[in-house]
Amino acid sequence: MSESVDWGGSTITLDAAEQFAARIPVTPAERGRIARTLYDFPMECQVRGMFFQGLVDTVTRTADKTVCDRLLTEAGVHTRFIPFVLMPHRDFYKLYFLASATLFPNKPLEHGFERIAEDFYPTFKDSMVGRTLSAFIGKDAFTVLDRLAQAYQMSIPWNEHSVKKDGTSGAVWSCKVEPSELYPATFKGIVKGTMRAHGVNEPWVTPLAERRDGNARRFEFRIRW
Repeated sequence: MSESVDWGGSTITLDAAEQFAARIPVTPAERGRIARTLYDFPMECQVRGMFFQGLVDTVTRTADKTVCDRLLTEAGVHTRFIPFVLMPHRDFYKLYFLASATLFPNKPLEHGFERIAEDFYPTFKDSMVGRTLSAFIGKDAFTVLDRLAQAYQMSIPWNEHSVKKDGTSGAVWSCKVEPSELYPATFKGIVKGTMRAHGVNEPWVTPLAERRDGNARRFEFRIRW
């Protein structure tokens, strides 16, 4: 399996994406979502190595190193994770799909994506740049979200993120992101994990709008706390 899915930055066929998806123990409908996401993924979209390492750490902590090594092999990821080096975000998603199905068996992929994504901001916060960005934020919810938008932009430069106030206890977040049908679950997990890391009340995240924009998806979310 490792040879056939060691894609790196290469263009893949829909058949290759479907073959990868077929090996993940999820429903046929979810395999279709996996295949579409991987096939549509723009190669310009890259992510910092620290998030690969964070995902590896999450799998190792939740399961064990043997399981993590197996998932890395199945995902075709055979590289060292250097914190600020940009890597194909599609490779991250391969591991993300596998981790969700393995750590949360018999659950919808949305469940695993949200739970795993709760660790993404704490991973960034522990980095040197993350410690600088998150210093002295306090517990003001909007300030936390504003810093999260900055951190997100730094972590995946191809994406676009902005947030504006919506009343005294809310905000509207607008973004251009990877073409994942599961992105709302990822975003919800990221926001929950970020708020928790700064001692802010548990937020409510509601999708407001979604549309395709070339090889990306654009979303708007309302966040309440």
